[in-house]
Amino acid sequence: MITALLLDWMGVLGGAPDAGEMHDAVGRARQAGLATAIISNAGAWEWDHERDSLVDEVVLSGVVGLRKPDPRIYLLAAERLGRPPGQCVVIDDLTGNARGAVLAGMTGIVHRSAEETIAELTVLAPGVDWI
Repeated sequence: MITALLLDWMGVLGGAPDAGEMHDAVGRARQAGLATAIISNAGAWEWDHERDSLVDEVVLSGVVGLRKPDPRIYLLAAERLGRPPGQCVVIDDLTGNARGAVLAGMTGIVHRSAEETIAELTVLAPGVDWI
């Protein structure tokens, strides 16, 4: 059972051409009761805190001293959300970062498009109205 989404900022929610669709998906996940977090290799000095309201937690490498794909950063995010790693899905546009999440005991999705990612989420969390 999936209870949390952990998402990359730049390649999924920020800089991706279909970021708006992923913002909507995060909103639907939160409405369904899933916990949400952004995990970014950004530093605090380059982070726009207006983004914080999109999710329940924000984990920044420059603040916590860990960088993706180190599995410990994913475990820290899961701990902050109060969710076991096996109930977390990490969405990142870099394969290595998704692999780091898998090493932490989570499900990793490599984001290529909102359509593909949402299709995968539909299988992993069928109780959420993703569309």
